[in-house]
Amino acid sequence: MAKGKADNVKPLLYLASPYSKFPGGLDEAARLARANHGLLLSAGLNVFCPIAHAHDTPVNRRDYELWLRVDEALAARSDVLLVLLLEGWDTSHGVTQEIGWFKKWGKPIIHMTPGIVPDNIVRVYA
Repeated sequence: MAKGKADNVKPLLYLASPYSKFPGGLDEAARLARANHGLLLSAGLNVFCPIAHAHDTPVNRRDYELWLRVDEALAARSDVLLVLLLEGWDTSHGVTQEIGWFKKWGKPIIHMTPGIVPDNIVRVYA
């Protein structure tokens, strides 16, 4: 496996959002995550979003150990955490874990209002 990053590669942002206990249900949580993921991609950002990428994967959606294992590996390779402020973000087990990882690693954490790409994110990371 190659080490390091190419000089011309833009930073990777990790978009966290509530999922399993989202009041609107899993499909709505995924729809909103995908919509905001698309906004960020369209703004020229490199973004990974576990909900957008894995909602339709045919495994147990509520297997927290499986998802936290995979998400931690991807988060570790990401440069910035974006927390999508959907209802329940502040009580979500997964989002709490993701925030904890980025704090432990000393990586930036930015809150995102749904539907709005913060200007400072585009200026710094696009």
